[in-house]
Amino acid sequence: PNSKVSRIWVELPSGSAGLTGIRGVGGQALADVTVTGSGVTGAIGIDLSGGRQLIERASVSLSGSGNTGVRLRAAHGVDARDITVEGAGSSVEVDDVTEFELVHVRAIAGGGVSLRDSSGVISSSVIEPGPGKTGVTVDVSDGTAQVVQVDNCTLVGGEAGSIGVDAAATQPDSQVEVAVGSSIVHGFATAARSQSSLGGASHVGLDYSAYDGALAGVTSAGPGNRPGTQN
Repeated sequence: PNSKVSRIWVELPSGSAGLTGIRGVGGQALADVTVTGSGVTGAIGIDLSGGRQLIERASVSLSGSGNTGVRLRAAHGVDARDITVEGAGSSVEVDDVTEFELVHVRAIAGGGVSLRDSSGVISSSVIEPGPGKTGVTVDVSDGTAQVVQVDNCTLVGGEAGSIGVDAAATQPDSQVEVAVGSSIVHGFATAARSQSSLGGASHVGLDYSAYDGALAGVTSAGPGNRPGTQN
């Protein structure tokens, strides 16, 4: 706990399964770290839990199936900057984090950023999920109220079933609000979707953003938007 790791390169063995490149419990500070793996299955590039987490200048490249680039769990705040994730099944997973900020996340070919029962900010990021996948997923199912901001981001996707921003509240008293501002959401079959069930409440708002694709369950498209924009 409360450790600092910097300037390391971890290469997972080719063809391996279920391995983790860097795992930390308690407060962690990571800087200038790289994790790679070719043909790996069920791997996690960086897995941090507990305490307050800081990640700067991290690169994760995993080819194979069922992999996760960066996973952040049950932490008392996360500040993650300059993260590049390539080829992972899921690029960044955030689970039960009290507050977080992701800056300059670049997801390539895998899934985008997935948040569960967490509030925070995604800013100045490029998120390019793979075909048919979702750029930003926010799911609240623990009876709490969570707010996520997506500011000054570019989300680019494509093919049937793809969603730019997807928010869901799926249990009683669960609430989620996602505010998308000054962003570009391009190429998705559905630009934004809001869904709720079992007494939950979900809301997605877009302001001063350019998007194409449909809006599903999104009742608040605020000022300054450019729907149908292709570039």
